[in-house]
Parts: sequence; C-alpha cells; structure tokens
Amino acid sequence: KMKIKKSTRYILATILIIIMIIIISSLILRYHVKPREVYYIEKMDHIEDGGFENFNSSSAGDCCNANPNKSLVYASKSKDAIEGEYSLNLTSENQCSCTFKSVQKFDRESQYLLFFYYKGYSPRLCVWAGGDQNCIKNDRLIGSKEWKKYIKIITFTNKSIDSNIVFYADSDGTETTTNLYDDLQFHQLVQMDTSYTFKPNE
Repeated sequence: KMKIKKSTRYILATILIIIMIIIISSLILRYHVKPREVYYIEKMDHIEDGGFENFNSSSAGDCCNANPNKSLVYASKSKDAIEGEYSLNLTSENQCSCTFKSVQKFDRESQYLLFFYYKGYSPRLCVWAGGDQNCIKNDRLIGSKEWKKYIKIITFTNKSIDSNIVFYADSDGTETTTNLYDDLQFHQLVQMDTSYTFKPNE
C-alpha cells in the first residue's frame, strides 16, 4: 500500500474545509426569513424645530416642582451641537429642568420611529400621551461625555389623544446637572405588503 505523505494529507484536508465553508456560506446567503410586518419610514418629521435652532428658553420649566422656592432650573441653546448650529441645554441646580416638543398631526393608530442625540450627566425623556395621562415611554439614559443616539419605536393606545416628547435634567441639589439634546425626530411608520421584494441596499 502506498502511504500518503503528511503534506498531501494537509492539502486535502484544507481543500475539504474550504469546500465545506463555501457550501455553508451559500446556504446562509440563500436563507431568507419572511417578515410578519413590513414598514417604511415616512419622510415627514412630526416635530417642529427638533434641532432647537429657534428654541425659546421661556418654554422651559421645573417638572418636579415639589418645592417652588427651591426650583433652580435653566434652559438655553448650546453651540455644542451634532446637527445645525445649536442644541438644547437643560441645566438644573435643584429639582428638574424640563422642556417639551409637541407631536404634530398626531395619529394614535400609527407607530412612530423616535430618535435624537444626547450627552450629559443623566439624560431622561418621557413620551407623554394625553388621554392616557402618563408616559408611554419613560427612559433614564446612561450619562455620556460624547454624543449618543437614542432610537425607539413608539406605539400608543386607543386612549391617546396627543403626545409630547419631554426632556429633563434632574438634580437633587447636591450638584449641578447639565444635559444636551439635539436632532429630535419623530417619523410615522407606514405598513407595507409583506410580499414586497427588497433590493440589496434595503
């Protein structure tokens, strides 16, 4: 019997492994999951001035207001921005500095894609739903010294009649808190036929 050299065995093993990788890869690439629901993002932004370029500080307030005499809250435009020239600066020395943006042309039957950028000590937001009288989404975000993106799909209830996106800067009075927010957008998700054939770039 002829003995196969070790080098030949290694070559054959390598070729066999490559063939197996090619077969497995082709199976993965041809495997498709049929979605149960398909949506596209509507171009219209349901938030006015989500970049806070025309922000008026008179629209800010104290959303805690547990003790009006201790309320030390501020709002302004910051030149530290990720989009445009300005972002929203919310600062609190005591209690909760806050401001909100109303959702335009609200439709409770729709789902929406919410996103914005944030940075600071303790960012927080509430997606307030009038009618429900509570926050459909109420998230405390991890503080960051760099701009971070927040993105979520928002769904309302049959009680919802309108909505506001509320931003905060919270302080317990022991130290000053500053949070920045920018490029707030709120887009309707429009349902599509699940038989839609997606292009490679989609």
